[in-house]
Parts: sequence; C-alpha cells; structure tokens
Amino acid sequence: MRKLKLLFCLFLIAFSGRSFAQISANDSISRLMPLRNSVYAELGGNGIIGSLNYERLLPVSESFALAFRVGGLYLPGHDENHGYMLPAEISLLVGRNNLKFEGGFGYTYFKYDDQNYRDNNGVPGAPGKLLPILRLGTRRQLGHSPFFLRSAFTFIFIESVTLGKFPIPWIGLSAGYNFGK
Repeated sequence: MRKLKLLFCLFLIAFSGRSFAQISANDSISRLMPLRNSVYAELGGNGIIGSLNYERLLPVSESFALAFRVGGLYLPGHDENHGYMLPAEISLLVGRNNLKFEGGFGYTYFKYDDQNYRDNNGVPGAPGKLLPILRLGTRRQLGHSPFFLRSAFTFIFIESVTLGKFPIPWIGLSAGYNFGK
C-alpha cells in the first residue's frame, strides 16, 4: 500500500506540468516565449529625449502579453548641472502575427540638478517631476530574428498653473533585441 501511494504521488508530480503542444507555430509571442527579456533604445517616447530600456515580457495567452519596462537616461551638463530621466511603464501587446498593437501607461521621473536653483530652505537643485505617460503604438518583430522595432504616439501629461494637467502629444521610435528566458 505504501508503494502504491508513493507511485501515485510521483505520477501526479510527473504529469502536473502545463503542456504547450496546442500553441500555434505562427504566433510570435509563443514562438519567442523563451525570449522574454528585451533591451532597446528609444528616441522620443516617454523618455522625452530618449532612453535606454529593459523590458520583461509575460505572455498571458496566444495573442496577449504584458510588458513591464524600466529605463533611464543621464543628461550631462556644465558647471555641475546634470539631470536624469527614469521611465517606468506597463504595456499590453495584442496580436497573433509579427505585428502587435501596444497600449500602455506609466510615469517618467525627471530631475535636473541646477546648482543655481535654490528652494525655500536654500538647498541647491531643482525638485524632480513625475510625468504621467500614455502610449498607443505598434511593435514589429523582424521575421524569425530576435530584433524588433517599435513606434508609438505618447502623450505626456504636463502640469500647468493655468491649464492644469494637459497632454502633450509625442512620438517614440525604438529598436531592440529580445534575449534570455
């Protein structure tokens, strides 16, 4: 009886995994499922000037995937004035072919350390700003290679004293590489 229980437990463990045998071979998300990491350079977009980014892809189904992105850009200046931008975003990729539609939202933290600026306490350096971002665009996988291109309209929400928060339309272009598991 004890051997039968042990055999039953081993059987459950051995066959409790998920099978991917029914996923379409033409689906680029499932075809690149082992390549869930991406690095890319973006010109414009939610980095405003540009940014270098890392993204983690989490497939949800055959035609949907979530992408979590973090990035950064250092802006050198003169006379100890420098700045940086840190974009963070979550996107949804929709589509079954090499062309995916992408929609997402996130924030870009922007800080420029101007040593000539003083706050009310006399501390140098301008305060940082957190800019909300909305993205609508496409991502194209280049054939069966790990390279991809992205293009998007981004809307950066800037706060104004007279207008409140209002969106500024922007364009983002990216080129990147998928890798790793």
